Amino acid sequence: MSNYASPSEIARIGEKLYEDKIKALVEPTNNGDFLAIEIESGEYILGKTVEEALLKAKGKFPNKIFHLMRVGYAGAFTHSRVSRHQHSYDGII
Repeated sequence: MSNYASPSEIARIGEKLYEDKIKALVEPTNNGDFLAIEIESGEYILGKTVEEALLKAKGKFPNKIFHLMRVGYAGAFTHSRVSRHQHSYDGII
């Protein structure tokens, strides 16, 4: 396994590979699928789920580093927060 300076460096390499070499090949037909890019070779694996893409990638490239993306999306995941507590704003802070 290669040593990279940081997760942000891995993301930078993966995003550049995607933009330069992969995007035009996968976006027309695979929007919404997940993509694991092996950052040293630039090869990629597609899956319908995160788990499928990563399991296939680990099987083909054991001990390698991947950048995970969702085809056609700005990020692989979205984040939201739902509060299950009712808040009372009657002067108590």
